[in-house]
Amino acid sequence: DALALAQAEHALKAAENELKDFDEVEGKHLILNAELGVKSTEDMVNDQLEELAQLEKMYKSEELTNATAEIVVRRARRSLERTRAYAKMARETAESVAKFRHPQQRRKHAEAVDTARSALAQLKVLQAFAAVQREVELAKAAAAVQTQEDQLGKLKHDLVRIKKYYRSEG
Repeated sequence: DALALAQAEHALKAAENELKDFDEVEGKHLILNAELGVKSTEDMVNDQLEELAQLEKMYKSEELTNATAEIVVRRARRSLERTRAYAKMARETAESVAKFRHPQQRRKHAEAVDTARSALAQLKVLQAFAAVQREVELAKAAAAVQTQEDQLGKLKHDLVRIKKYYRSEG
């Protein structure tokens, strides 16, 4: 009983600590990481827009071959489109984290605390019931012993009377 109680109390404490860690650190980091991902990809889009504008100006004003200018500008445009797609995905991921993942993970931790708390309470009730049962069984055993001692006393008394009877008859 003591070991089971200690384990249940430890499970509750661990679940409470995990929920506290999620609320104070992990959950905040989950949201912050998503927000930083959005900011990072948006900065990359802006940087690539500036770079593309500069490349287009540079190749218009300089006397370089058209083929080289087209290659460089085409690559910059492709890179910009990919980065825009990543930025869109980052925004959607950040929204998903805020709306779904963060609440789901927090709920999982909160449910673990509730489950551990319930298990501990149930264990305490079962242990209290078992203690009462042991007391009842002990009382029954004590009553049975007393009954046996009473019967033994009667038998001893009868034996004494029988011995007296046979001595007086004898």
